[in-house]
Amino acid sequence: MGSFRTRVVWIMILAAVILAFAAETRIDAFPFTTVFIKKPRRFYHRMNCVAVKSGRPTAISLANAKEQGYRPCPKCQPPTW
Repeated sequence: MGSFRTRVVWIMILAAVILAFAAETRIDAFPFTTVFIKKPRRFYHRMNCVAVKSGRPTAISLANAKEQGYRPCPKCQPPTW
């Protein structure tokens, strides 16, 4: 069996690989997270945001909103993963 230092290095490498993989797949891990958009603005919002209270917001998945170029609302701070 390897030394303690060797095991620590391997654990650190494994942790780095797992974190890199998680960062790459974070959006795909939650494809059905629902956010709300209200045209013509280019922001996506939480359901309880003041910006979408009036009118008829459209429910859309977070992944689709990001693909279409929407940005997170600075007021309600919806999820960005």
